Amino acid sequence: MSLFLLEPATDQADHARTQTLTVGISGDELLKNKEYGDLLENWNERQHNISAFVLAITNFHGPGQAPPTVQSTMIDGHTRRVETKFESGFMLDCVEISDPFGPTATDPSLTALVISQETWRGGVAVNEKRKEKGWTALDVYTVEVLSLEDDMKNGIPVVAKNFAAKISSTEIRRHLDQKRLRTNATASS
Repeated sequence: MSLFLLEPATDQADHARTQTLTVGISGDELLKNKEYGDLLENWNERQHNISAFVLAITNFHGPGQAPPTVQSTMIDGHTRRVETKFESGFMLDCVEISDPFGPTATDPSLTALVISQETWRGGVAVNEKRKEKGWTALDVYTVEVLSLEDDMKNGIPVVAKNFAAKISSTEIRRHLDQKRLRTNATASS
């Protein structure tokens, strides 16, 4: 998971600076033509679920410590951003993506990008765009694509050898749609 690419604080100066995990979330407009798009959550729901997940695995504040603060803003009057700040100096920054580059082309402070094997060309394009702007190239980390559930080895999904066998959000939505159709057909009978 990309969250654990954050470098731990090594000295007092590191503890004073904010360590940020920026999560780009596709805007609703980018997803309007997706197959089974009616099964997609809207941006606000997806942002909330991502934040809830990250909070569940990182929020270790104990008694007497303040919970994280959450601030929602708009960038340039149209791009949504939700920042969740922790006392420890960690910040989760959820930013709406409205074009193929998202925050990688607007935020020179980013240092890394996590992509899937099938989107590696996007990582190359991002670094070319950053180079054009005179910015530092991002360290690119590639996450392997998992195979469909039939391909299990000792209960662990096998890395897909080709993209036709990959687990995809479209395939998940297709299964949900089929389930919905079966449920509706049963209810109508």
